[in-house]
Amino acid sequence: MTSPHEILKQYWGHADFRPLQLDIITAALEGKDTLALLPTGGGKSICFQVPALCMEGICIVVSPLIALMKDQVENLRNKNIPAAALYSGMSSREIETTLNSAVNGAYKFLYLSPERLQSEHTRDKISQMQVNLLAIDEAHCISQWGYDFRPEYLLIANIREHLPKAPVLALTASATKDVVADIQARLEFKAPLVFRKSFERKNLQYVVRETDDKFNKLIEICNRVKGSGLVYTRNRRLTQEIASWLKNNKIDSAYYHAGLSNKERNKIQEDWIKNKTRVIVCTNAFGMGIDKPDVRFVIHYQMPATLEAYYQEAGRAGRDGNQAYCVVLHHNTDEKDAYRLLGQKYLGKTEVKRIYELLCNYFKVPVGGGFEQSFEFDIAAFCKATQTKPTSVVAALKVLENNSLLMASPAFFTPSRLQITADSTSLYQFQLHHPAEAEIIKSVIRSYGGVFDYYTQINEAEIASRTVNTSPEAVMQCLLKLHQGKYADYIPQNDAPKIIFISPRLQQSHLEINEELQIQLEKIETIKLEKACEYASQSNHCRSLTILEYFDEADAASCGVCDVCLAKARKEITSARFEEIYQAIQTQLKKNPLTRTALSTQIACTKIELDTVLKFLIANELVVMNSKNEIGLK
Repeated sequence: MTSPHEILKQYWGHADFRPLQLDIITAALEGKDTLALLPTGGGKSICFQVPALCMEGICIVVSPLIALMKDQVENLRNKNIPAAALYSGMSSREIETTLNSAVNGAYKFLYLSPERLQSEHTRDKISQMQVNLLAIDEAHCISQWGYDFRPEYLLIANIREHLPKAPVLALTASATKDVVADIQARLEFKAPLVFRKSFERKNLQYVVRETDDKFNKLIEICNRVKGSGLVYTRNRRLTQEIASWLKNNKIDSAYYHAGLSNKERNKIQEDWIKNKTRVIVCTNAFGMGIDKPDVRFVIHYQMPATLEAYYQEAGRAGRDGNQAYCVVLHHNTDEKDAYRLLGQKYLGKTEVKRIYELLCNYFKVPVGGGFEQSFEFDIAAFCKATQTKPTSVVAALKVLENNSLLMASPAFFTPSRLQITADSTSLYQFQLHHPAEAEIIKSVIRSYGGVFDYYTQINEAEIASRTVNTSPEAVMQCLLKLHQGKYADYIPQNDAPKIIFISPRLQQSHLEINEELQIQLEKIETIKLEKACEYASQSNHCRSLTILEYFDEADAASCGVCDVCLAKARKEITSARFEEIYQAIQTQLKKNPLTRTALSTQIACTKIELDTVLKFLIANELVVMNSKNEIGLK
């Protein structure tokens, strides 16, 4: 068996693991069921990819995030590691080909969306594979106490019956003690084993700004804090309004939400990563899987509904280890708005059933039909056609998801896929009769070596660039002709939102909505919202400590640099004394940078007084600390 360090060096080019990664990998290699709690950016994928590559066989990865699955598969393939993904919306032929290839040992990793496990056929195929590890990403989704509960996750334990020798590695970025216990119980851990990295981020300064004018406070922060940043807001309309306001105030910005085309989203994301755009104003659709290390601030125009969501989004700041700011803009009406939005999420069962019927009729799904079928879904067109409010439709979709009837997939880009199914003789005959397409086919075969063996992601524009006097449109027409003639299976790219039926359509008289589950989920969401509102509205408890206590790190210390800690520190020292020590620090640092210890020997003050002033100066970037832990003037 190849060692984890050899695998890490060979495929990722790193000599050493991050803290806890090797412990988690070792547990997986020893066949132990393991739960890993690693905060955002903590390197969760390495924890299952490395041990899977150390062992013979295939790793099954369950994830609800289709865009992230696709990114990870692409990243693995770029490292010459064979991987594939199965998710709702794929054709039955593509699914069957991928499963058969996995059974025959063509892949090291097979990514699955959780609803795929509802299929008895899928479970049977998995039982025929040599599975070395079952990795469950976003494992908090299995718990009703998690902030993103998904009922289809409850089916995951069923697959363990087919994989008696494969250990489970569950991974999540955030989980309270109730969720930790729930995950292990529902995944039927043979013995409890949890690796938890501290949720403390010492380089982040958490701040809540109380304001009646959020727009101008936003401008003030963007002008004061240099570098790139993110501004999160609840709805798409506000992303555009805020980005426009920032631009009008000479702050380079763009807006991002799931309603934009894939081309637009990619361009916005790429410009921001390359620092061509300074600020992105976005909904929570932005950020998953993006690791930009030098984000200097994350501003929330409204507090998210859970501390888990806030911690994850704010945690995109300062991944390079340097100081960064996490700011919530707060107004005294925010709580009222948040509870109003929560109330809109839970419709009565009569309204849910009505919208379910409308959806089925809209897509012409017959009773007993629709299972595993997907339909492109334009919510604006649907609401106009059915005279239904968008808020009611969104709420009903969530209830229908919770009752395992259908799921709403957000807009995500699915690249074109192609598999040539004809034998070489038939394909040669096609080229003889279609000379205009022959050069395109040759370019396809030269560019994509595996196109005869499995569904391969292709790029029509790249194929056109490698073929003389050919356009992407001509490539598409050629591939469609191959598809129609049954020489190939061609699935063009798509980035539309989808509705996927994960159960056959039921007659309305047979449609049952689990009201008890709805009541329980609403109760849990209300408790979480209360904690989030408390974080934003209180002003007497360290912000960092509030977050850490929520995640059960009760023995943590106050951060000393959040707005609450700084306000307390200023009260403990008079303004005159503060100014006196500040002047003395400036005098010493004008000569050369000094460590905190060296500085303390040069200034007549207590350690508490010096620490209080230094924390304030560092937090407000009046002094800076270099790599030698020396303090210098800005």
